[in-house]
Amino acid sequence: MMPRALRLAPVLALAAVLAACGSTPRTEYFLLSAEAPPAAARAEPSIGIAELKVAEYLQRPEMLIMESANRLSLRDYHRWAEPLADGVQRTVALNLGALLETDAVRVRPWPREWSPQWLLRLSIARLDVRGDTVELVANWSLAREGETRDRSSRLVRARSGTSADSVAADISAVLLELSGQIAAEVRAAGAGADDAPAQTQ
Repeated sequence: MMPRALRLAPVLALAAVLAACGSTPRTEYFLLSAEAPPAAARAEPSIGIAELKVAEYLQRPEMLIMESANRLSLRDYHRWAEPLADGVQRTVALNLGALLETDAVRVRPWPREWSPQWLLRLSIARLDVRGDTVELVANWSLAREGETRDRSSRLVRARSGTSADSVAADISAVLLELSGQIAAEVRAAGAGADDAPAQTQ
């Protein structure tokens, strides 16, 4: 007859596996947040977000933390609820609508008959969360008929905490700051009712 200890070994191994599974952290999902649109918005300035790109290393569902200049750490159980590029695009669009008090900010594809005054193209080269700071490096352009304004932004701000919630909040905050720079450029150009529609490219 098989010794009792040997008969119990598979049972004990299964119990250990089940115990380990029971201790696996629960995956949590996070969204970027944007400024709330104004209650009474205008139809101008109108802005079409024609293109938004994020660096290849950011295109993953897990949150990323920069451990050093060349090393990233993935947070397997802290994930974005949507592709990060989609979240950035949604957040910037809402921010611009709120900052410029307009309900005419749209993301491509938009209706064929709609001609925005400005076309915005945005490329996120870096969006790095470190222990005490978050850094955003972006190149962007605003174009309308006969005019293109090319700009670059490098924004660094202190972290508000160390939790996954603070990662989402801090990235949202730096995107609001970027949106503020874009909105200021639109205002400086005097975008308004007399602006010509942008050339669709």
